[in-house]
Amino acid sequence: MINSKSIVNRIYSFLEPLFREPKKHLKTWLVILGVLVASWALVFFLRSPKVAEASWWDETWLYR
Repeated sequence: MINSKSIVNRIYSFLEPLFREPKKHLKTWLVILGVLVASWALVFFLRSPKVAEASWWDETWLYR
């Protein structure tokens, strides 16, 4: 069974070079940023809008 500490250590060892020399990995950071922005845009634009209803609206009124 794999414990959580070994998983965290694997993730850290994978990501550590990105934080040690960020200018060297500029393209990687730009790709990560692009994926985050694209996923936010996908969630934001593909949500179905809620229907707005005004409960006070009455079409039979001549004046409001």
